[in-house]
This record gives sequence, structure tokens and C-alpha cells, in this order.
Amino acid sequence: GKMTKLGRDMALFPLEPALSRMVLASILHNCADDMITIVAVLANDGNMFYRPTMEEEKKAAKAAQQRFYDPEGDYAGMLKLYREWEKGGGIRRGLQWCKNNYVNSRSMSKAYDVREQLRMIMDRYEMPVVEANRQALVGRA
Repeated sequence: GKMTKLGRDMALFPLEPALSRMVLASILHNCADDMITIVAVLANDGNMFYRPTMEEEKKAAKAAQQRFYDPEGDYAGMLKLYREWEKGGGIRRGLQWCKNNYVNSRSMSKAYDVREQLRMIMDRYEMPVVEANRQALVGRA
């Protein structure tokens, strides 16, 4: 059988089909920049947070992780986590930020790599990578 255009486009990405579909849909909704970040975090098998074993550290870790909660949902929280990590030094200097926030630096590094790979694929195939207009996205005027 023949593959549809959507199927061929999905096959360009080294992702699970559902994640590829999310990336392609985000192009139509002018939010691909945000979506490739979210997909990069979702594609990461490991947990984004470090879970300490000592009791007193568990409370501090839970408090730190609450900062990334977003009432818009888990995806918005993932986006917030990634952006805060970038502000905190990202791939070059984010190790201390990760320790302070009980975030798994290896998982963040992996998410960065996946995001860069997705960005390169989209650039190669001239797919627009636009950052979402937050007001339009969440319906606040």
C-alpha cells in the first residue's frame, strides 16, 4: 500500500508516531517551537526529576519540583521546566541549576539533544518553527 503525505511526513522524525503527529499538528497551530520542546521531554524515557532518598531532602525536592507545576497542564509544566533550565544555564552551565532544583541533568541533556535534532529536521524540510502566542494559545486577552 501507499503511504499518505501525513505518513511520509511523520516518518521524517525519529519519534513514536503519536509524537511525530503532535509535531506536525503544531505547525498548523503556529506553536511548533513549543511543541518540539514538549516532545523532546516526552521522548525522554527517564524521569526529569531526581528523587532523593533521605527524608529531609525529599521535602526540599518536592517543594522545588512544585515550581514547575502549571495549571494549564503537564505539557505546559514541561515547557516551563525546560525554559527555566535554559535560563539556569542550559546545556553548558545548567548542572548546578539541576542540583538546586532536583532535576535530572542527564535527562535534560537528552531532551536538549532530541530538540536540536527535531529542529534540524524541520529546518531541512523548511517546516516553520514558530513560538506560540501565549494569549492566543490559552485564550487570555
